[in-house]
Amino acid sequence: MASTKKRIKLGFHSGTGQYRKFIKGKMLYFGSDEKTALARYSFFLETGLVFKPGYRQFCRVNNGRIIPVGRTFEEARRYLPTAEQPNPDVQVAEQQPIKIHFVRDVGDAYCEWLHLHNKSPRSIDDTVRAFQAIIKFSGCGDIPIDKVDKAYFLRWRNHCHLTIDRGERQPTWANKRLAFVRAAFSRCHKEGWITIPGMRDMLDALEKKGGAPTEKTLFEPDELRAAIDAADLWLKTAIMLAINAGLGNSDIGEAQWKFVTTKRIGKQVETRFVMPRGKTWDRRRTPLWPETVKLLDKWRKELKKAGLPNGDEDFIWITRYGTPIVYAKSHGGGPVTIRDNLQPAFASLLKAIGIHKSGLTFYSIRHSGSTWAADYGEEDAAVKEGTQLYLGNAPGEVWKNYSHGVPPSLRRTINVIHRALFES
Repeated sequence: MASTKKRIKLGFHSGTGQYRKFIKGKMLYFGSDEKTALARYSFFLETGLVFKPGYRQFCRVNNGRIIPVGRTFEEARRYLPTAEQPNPDVQVAEQQPIKIHFVRDVGDAYCEWLHLHNKSPRSIDDTVRAFQAIIKFSGCGDIPIDKVDKAYFLRWRNHCHLTIDRGERQPTWANKRLAFVRAAFSRCHKEGWITIPGMRDMLDALEKKGGAPTEKTLFEPDELRAAIDAADLWLKTAIMLAINAGLGNSDIGEAQWKFVTTKRIGKQVETRFVMPRGKTWDRRRTPLWPETVKLLDKWRKELKKAGLPNGDEDFIWITRYGTPIVYAKSHGGGPVTIRDNLQPAFASLLKAIGIHKSGLTFYSIRHSGSTWAADYGEEDAAVKEGTQLYLGNAPGEVWKNYSHGVPPSLRRTINVIHRALFES
């Protein structure tokens, strides 16, 4: 019995919202519903046939060629006895192309193409997110492919650009989605899966938001001080921890009280924020300023007074529903929804105190800190290394040299940022 359970075990990939398994050097996806995915996987183990979402059929692969064999288990099973020479009575559309009727189908077909050609799984994830975003933008659900025109793409592009101009998103957020929607439609058109006149001209509307982040996307020290002074306690604490430890939105959402630790150094006790960086999983150890420690203590007392979770395993900031303030959630094994309740509150704060710089977001705080370190560090070589540690971008070998302590370069950088914020 134990071996059977192990045999049908599948992993769930939150990026695509699908159950999957790595088999013979390839990642195979079996769908977003658990029961359906297990049934398809068991069928695959029995027959070698895989359900391809782009074809909406079970398929076999013959010398790199995908051959659809049936939409249901029964239809596909009928094909098995005569796999090499199909029975004419069994309607098998060997030459049947991918059928695309809606915008969502374009994304599915492109993901299938990426998977077949052994492209990066990250590209599949980005395609899924891009099509989730464009379908949500449509407002009325999925759009029939024959309703897609240049005006549709222009509205989508303008929407993406506007989110950047309002400071709600970084340019990379919009540009990735524009690029993957464009690539998907272009590939489907090239393969002959869709035939829309003037497709190339239509896709030209999906131009990226030009220009790299400029000085306008950064805070001046006096501006961030003004935001800290005007913010409510919870947001004030989040801002201080972000500038102190170089944290972004997701870091704030994932921060737990157990990451706030103390370390005795001689006769003094130092408070540190110890958290693995999401991209590299290197465990950063950032010394916290007295101002940050005081705010964290005050915020924890407020949570305790209100009867809200504040244990070591609890998140530091939660919504009224008890979820992290920034989080990703999968709905029943389906699409992943990313909710950021931090940025809207921060944007409202900036508006209230009269800061209207284009592209200025909560994520700009960490970049502002690294820029201040460079500006106020006066070409200090230690600060240059410390800045990479501050951002969580330094190689893991650097941390290994200080397995239990704080690198002097990081401590130097933190001190420079503190001086810029409070003394400039």
